[in-house]
Amino acid sequence: MTLLRIAGRGVTIVKTAILARILTPVDFGQFGAAALSLSLFEVLTETGVNQALIYSDKKAGELVNPAWTVAIVRGTIISVLIALSAWPVSMFFSDNNLIKLILLLALVPLIKGFINPMTVEFVKELQFEKEAMFRLSLLIIDGFTAVISAIFLKSALAFALAMIIAGVAEVILSFLFFKVRPKLSFSRQYLTEIMNYGKWVTLSGIGYWFSAELDDFVAGKVFGMKTLGIYQAAYKISTLPVTEIAGSVNQVSFPVMSKLKEDRSRFWKIFIGSIGVIGGIGVIGGIILWMWPREVVLILLGDKWLGAVPLIRILAVFGVVRSIESGIQPVFLASGKPKVATIGNLIKVVTLVLGLVLLTGMGINGVAWAALLSGMAVIPYYGWELGKLGGLGGSGKSG
Repeated sequence: MTLLRIAGRGVTIVKTAILARILTPVDFGQFGAAALSLSLFEVLTETGVNQALIYSDKKAGELVNPAWTVAIVRGTIISVLIALSAWPVSMFFSDNNLIKLILLLALVPLIKGFINPMTVEFVKELQFEKEAMFRLSLLIIDGFTAVISAIFLKSALAFALAMIIAGVAEVILSFLFFKVRPKLSFSRQYLTEIMNYGKWVTLSGIGYWFSAELDDFVAGKVFGMKTLGIYQAAYKISTLPVTEIAGSVNQVSFPVMSKLKEDRSRFWKIFIGSIGVIGGIGVIGGIILWMWPREVVLILLGDKWLGAVPLIRILAVFGVVRSIESGIQPVFLASGKPKVATIGNLIKVVTLVLGLVLLTGMGINGVAWAALLSGMAVIPYYGWELGKLGGLGGSGKSG
């Protein structure tokens, strides 16, 4: 399993390194701006289906039909909303090239709505080797398609085409990996169940989107597509250690902690172990990026991206803070308290808005400082909530 995950991370890094040398910062910026529309409507319509399926004590197979129906309806709604946003978004960023790009991206959620919900069994039943193989297959398809598309198209459209083909591949593979064939059906009881749990996941997702993407909006609007591309590259490099590690660790720790929510002693052992790994690697990665940002940029992206170097020095600290936050959040979801993450994201949004208002006058570096302050602001609140959860630990209840 570990080798498969490492291979997956390697594919992603190699893909990015190749694309950075074929395409320009403007291309990356245009895709980043267009993708904001996709990600916004995804979080606005998030139902928390997958999280609810993992947290629920029921087998995923018992809920697969209504889950699939909800996913298809949601995917269709997102696609329509994204298509309708193409012209307003292009006007906002003053770039007509975004229209075609956004219309292509609108196909992605429509396609992915048909993914077999049984894929959640990978995580729910701790079948991590199969899940890693599934994801690696998709990453290889996405990477190969993106590189070939970039060579021929020489534009941001390569990203959208790769996402469409990878989406089709994910639908096909989801049915090849699982023999259960979902059918369209509606269940009021199921809808009530996922809404009770998922409403806070949805609100948390909206808060997370604003805390994670508002700086991109400002960077693209105020400083243009090239600067947005460079800023996003610096952001992704700075959060690379935590993104790559936290995703893998939390994918294991969240379902395990969900199963152990009545056994608080083992629950907290899993948490301490996971945050130790994520936080430790986050700190090491942050130190490396702060000390040798130029060398990292030259290796990963090439010399046309050297404008990202000063941003990486600031965002390297943000990456460390992000690692701590990423290690803490699954505790609240596994304890049936997604509301805590929602409030945490709200704190980040308020801090980010204030930071952007006060610091954007410093240039793109001011945007980076605003992102850092936003990440730091939520840590004391999470620490307080962790203390309250620890107090509940002796009762043997999930709260």
